[in-house]
Amino acid sequence: MSVRTEGASASRRDRFKQLRAFCEVVRTGSISRAAKALSSSQPAVSTLMYRLEEGLGLALLRRTGGRIEPTRIGEHLYGLVQPLVEGLLRLPEHFDEQHTGETAEPLRVGVGQVSAAYVLPALVRRYQALHPRTRVQLRSGTGGERLAWLRSFELDVIVAAFDVVPSDLEFHPIKQADTVVITPEDHPLGKHERVPIRALARHPMIVPSAGSYIRLAQDVVLGLHGVRPPIALEVAGWGTMINHVVHGVGIAIVPELCILDHEPVCKVRLVHHFQPRTYGVATRRNGLIGLAASRFVRLAMAGPDGGGGS
Repeated sequence: MSVRTEGASASRRDRFKQLRAFCEVVRTGSISRAAKALSSSQPAVSTLMYRLEEGLGLALLRRTGGRIEPTRIGEHLYGLVQPLVEGLLRLPEHFDEQHTGETAEPLRVGVGQVSAAYVLPALVRRYQALHPRTRVQLRSGTGGERLAWLRSFELDVIVAAFDVVPSDLEFHPIKQADTVVITPEDHPLGKHERVPIRALARHPMIVPSAGSYIRLAQDVVLGLHGVRPPIALEVAGWGTMINHVVHGVGIAIVPELCILDHEPVCKVRLVHHFQPRTYGVATRRNGLIGLAASRFVRLAMAGPDGGGGS
């Protein structure tokens, strides 16, 4: 090998080290945490960042408070290189998976309240029956947290509903859910199959916790129709909300799939206000998808009666 070729190879290796460190700094928001993730030292990672910015002639990082964040051009670079870096790092295991048809890696699934309690259990049971050697790890968080974890390769898939699917994700729908009003069995609204949204105005309501996406969505729809019912209780968790409805604390707007057949409540549909929500499996559009994740997606798309071959 010529000296020139050796030099070019070393330069490429150095650039890969810089980009890998850059991705860790952006992901963790800290030079020290990135160094720990890379089994390196803080000065070494700082030097890699300096050389990367110097080599590109661009400012990629800025310190905001106690956290390091990417600049606008840094965000663009991160979006380009993160899938490539992760793909190269995981290439040996992905090749081995495809060659042997086996995987030692767990399936890491991001979930929210509804998907964890009402969409995922049956799917996980079918998956484990077919692939008992693959561990399934669930990680719950807000919608924004789950997206960040998926994009930084901390998750393999997300099971959720999306009103708008981000352009960097692939979404595979598996279940659609209507939104309904639930009331105690002796409530006056419970006598109706459908009611206009204005009929809710006078009845105390149990609502999701302030600041949650579901609460915001409900407030927007009710507000657009001038409906501001009295709030009886703010609750985190659909099961807790349903229990309080059963005991007569108030009525609530919930996804229909949260209501089990034995629940002693009345379901009342609203006329043309809340669009059905489609739950499904989301994966990264770019980057390699592991064997466990690809099997999970195929099983989900096959439906409850479908097969789940390898």
